[in-house]
Amino acid sequence: MVMPHLLTDVEKAKRLVTDDNIKMSQLSKETGISTDDLNNYRKNPATLKQASNSTINFLITKYYEKYFNRNEIEKFRFMLIKTVLAYLKENKNDTIDYDPVYELYKLCQQADWHRLARMEEIWRAFYSVDNQR
Repeated sequence: MVMPHLLTDVEKAKRLVTDDNIKMSQLSKETGISTDDLNNYRKNPATLKQASNSTINFLITKYYEKYFNRNEIEKFRFMLIKTVLAYLKENKNDTIDYDPVYELYKLCQQADWHRLARMEEIWRAFYSVDNQR
């Protein structure tokens, strides 16, 4: 089985800070990370490996907002809700399968945008690998 390549969090942050279309001053305002630090990350992206978890998380949030379309995420969310609801109706007496799927259903209902974007990213990667065969 061919596994898709998924970007790590550091690779996503690197893609964001090295994108020439992104202004570091604006990114600094949106993330709370100093402009100097962001410029240093742009000049030397390898230093992102030593960045704190909170810095990476702020950059990942901006990565999903920059490179993912909210309308597409909403379509993905509704697709998941339809699929999960059908599964829950079929297996409502099966407690082993019911709990994890119900948790997924709650996640979709809460519309946690960034977690759904990450799920869609993984789904797209596996879907594209399957279609290449």
